[in-house]
Amino acid sequence: MSYTECKKNKINEYLKKFEKGKLLNKKKNPIKNHKQALAISLSVANKECIKNITNDDIIILEKKIDKLFYNKNKLSVSIVKDIIIILKYYKKNKKYKKYKKLRIDLIIRVLNDVINDNVNKYLIKEVLNYIHRESVSY
Repeated sequence: MSYTECKKNKINEYLKKFEKGKLLNKKKNPIKNHKQALAISLSVANKECIKNITNDDIIILEKKIDKLFYNKNKLSVSIVKDIIIILKYYKKNKKYKKYKKLRIDLIIRVLNDVINDNVNKYLIKEVLNYIHRESVSY
């Protein structure tokens, strides 16, 4: 099963749990907010499905990033997470030119958004965590 298929299945599984009132938070209380349920399902899907990523999935993510990242749309945490997935793929597969370009583009874009006061703290946290993990791995 590909990353995309796995992710769709996990999201559907968790949203069905939410609809039945069986999706619980850390305190074992049912989740009542649909946005929170969606955030949880996306987080779990990303973590559990990353091992299934294929070249076709990378192509899909690259197209998504070309459309949403380079066209100056508002930067979202979801796009940043997709970029990080692609960066890890590029590094693992020794596509260093693409890796360096996308990494620099991400940093510049986030810094520009910070200057323009147009970025949320979760997005900055994701980028900083990635940069920190990368610097520790060298």
